[in-house]
Amino acid sequence: NELWRLLRVLERRGQSFEDNDLNGASTDTDATESEENVVGDSEDATTSKHAAPRQQERAWDILESLSSSPSIGTSVVKSGGWLEILGILVGYSDFTKLWAARLGAAKTISRLLWSPESGPLLTPLLLKFLPHALVTILKDEGAEAMLRLFDKDSETPELIWDADMRSELRNSLKEILDSHLESRKKDGEMSDNDFALPSTFLIRYKKLQSELYIGGVYVRLFLKEPTCRLRDPNWFLQSLLLRWTQELNVFTGEDDAHHSAGDAISTALILSKEDVLEQVTSASVYLCKAHSSLCCKLTDWGYMSKAIGFIHRAVARGLVGSPLLSAIRLIHVASSERLNVEAMAMVGDVNGSNGLVDGFVKAINGDPLHKDT
Repeated sequence: NELWRLLRVLERRGQSFEDNDLNGASTDTDATESEENVVGDSEDATTSKHAAPRQQERAWDILESLSSSPSIGTSVVKSGGWLEILGILVGYSDFTKLWAARLGAAKTISRLLWSPESGPLLTPLLLKFLPHALVTILKDEGAEAMLRLFDKDSETPELIWDADMRSELRNSLKEILDSHLESRKKDGEMSDNDFALPSTFLIRYKKLQSELYIGGVYVRLFLKEPTCRLRDPNWFLQSLLLRWTQELNVFTGEDDAHHSAGDAISTALILSKEDVLEQVTSASVYLCKAHSSLCCKLTDWGYMSKAIGFIHRAVARGLVGSPLLSAIRLIHVASSERLNVEAMAMVGDVNGSNGLVDGFVKAINGDPLHKDT
């Protein structure tokens, strides 16, 4: 009950409140005075910050400290308190928009994310509202770094974010939060009912509908800037190769349902009017060129034998276009590392059948080749 009372105080519009508010007095005020540090949609929004009242800073410190307790942190997540704190962070219309309040909310959520008890519960919930990059930055780099990114527009391989998306977020959050606050008001602050988002809820940002997003990276933007520094290139390459395998399986898989007519196969692989296989292959190749340590992992992850297998399967089906080229491109970039070359040499039987050279010979229809080839 005291926790909810503290939240009521922190959510209040207006620039100040009295010490007795922190001691449990609950006086609802209809503050209408302007708040100078409102949530902005420009880079200037975070620069006009005024010193918050000492009492408010103390209140946020209290909530952040309470959130570090496993039992209280878990309670904040399960009861829906996290949603109200998120509302302050993003600028929910009925809550305060002071910078100090938003910063305090961001610090509290960051503390919840770091907790082994509340973090695994909260992370998937936040990802229903916020892009993965913002959640990661909030946890790893802190509240101020996240808020600075939140308030400005970005278009990088790891984050696409602008004013329209912020508006979509606030509108969607308002619908959920209005319902939650009404329910809490009806049930009372002492209600033990757990809060749950609708099972199908997920903000599907319009601007991201046409983007291929794999391993925390927007592939289109990565291909424009393949030398950019990524937060987790290892995860990106693993995710790319899993998708690469999936796409090639559609082309060369044993399920004839995917190839009933023998044509229009590529239409099954079109996303946003572009060939996914080509994008995924190009991104994998660029990443391996930029990170030799990652290129060596192709053998560890078993992709040398897979790529050679795809060559044989593509040739057997007469798919000498994109599927064959995709497998050969991966083998080509992998051959820059000796470990991968040795792994390629081990594929096939002792006579070379079903190996790399055998696959290349069949692919170029060069049987028999000249004896010196």
